[in-house]
Amino acid sequence: MPTTVFKFVLNTWQHLYSLQQAIQQPGHSTGNRLRVSGVIRNQGVFNNRDMPIQLTFLPIDNPQYQKTADQQLIFGQLSGNDDLHADIQVNAAVFKELKQNLIEYMSIEGIHILVTIGLSYAETTWQPLATADIVQVDYAMKGDGGV
Repeated sequence: MPTTVFKFVLNTWQHLYSLQQAIQQPGHSTGNRLRVSGVIRNQGVFNNRDMPIQLTFLPIDNPQYQKTADQQLIFGQLSGNDDLHADIQVNAAVFKELKQNLIEYMSIEGIHILVTIGLSYAETTWQPLATADIVQVDYAMKGDGGV
């Protein structure tokens, strides 16, 4: 199945640091999650409308990734109608580095984090209640003018 690639600039990120929130949100008590969001802009597969996207990274000791028929790793499932979302499991070292990079670079004026996401999705337009395998997730830091 072909891979469809989208890019978006990271708008926000969130990581739970509050003990009060951890206690009040059962199931998320460890605070070990990192949520990033942005908007995929003007893509034909979404009928040329801007599509909000949110990825939640979850650290686990030994992530087990399934593979597509053509042996690509599946990092998660992207789903949604008016906004897209996915949970992506990563090992603790990857999670730590991602969090460290976001903290370091998101606060620098003029630096943007560009996320590239590749989907294994055969349709030409996004269908209601659709899901797609995530087969690529990359990020890069770009200065003004590079986005």
